Amino acid sequence: MKKIVVALCAVLLLSGLAYAQDLDSLVNEAKQSYQAQDKVGAAQKLKEAVLSIWDELPLTAVNARLNSDKNFTPKSDNVFASGEPMYVSAEILGAKIMKQGGIYKLSVACDFQFLDENGNVMFGKDDFGKFDVVSPMPNTEFYLNLTYKVTGAPKGKYKLQTVVRDLNSSKSTKFAKDIEIK
Repeated sequence: MKKIVVALCAVLLLSGLAYAQDLDSLVNEAKQSYQAQDKVGAAQKLKEAVLSIWDELPLTAVNARLNSDKNFTPKSDNVFASGEPMYVSAEILGAKIMKQGGIYKLSVACDFQFLDENGNVMFGKDDFGKFDVVSPMPNTEFYLNLTYKVTGAPKGKYKLQTVVRDLNSSKSTKFAKDIEIK
């Protein structure tokens, strides 16, 4: 019985070592897998490499852009009519992945701010949205797909600013897109 328990503990310990490995060794293992034509193995090692540094990342919004519709079609300009929906998307990096039972969860809340040309807040809405990604495995693929609608603003140049707060940590970030109301 002791041998079974020791063997089980060794298996559990070894299965947890993949995330404890340092970045260099994981990247080297991925390179070796790739060179051996094991592309799936290479992809798995690269994912482990990303997860090994994920908690060290600051919460960051990347690839933020204005879209012309909810289907992520890039908008050719930043001009809107008053009351026209403004679609904004951004990829979120560095959100804390929490394990709850057998699932992994990323959770963020967003605040919206409408800024004038000089960066002064004209109005805003705190906690306008809470977004979760729930997965049976650690998942770093997280993006926001937001729709803003501003009515009554005079013609002019403005910024749409989104503040993203990680609900699993104290991390936060913000990103802004320049717009013009015609």
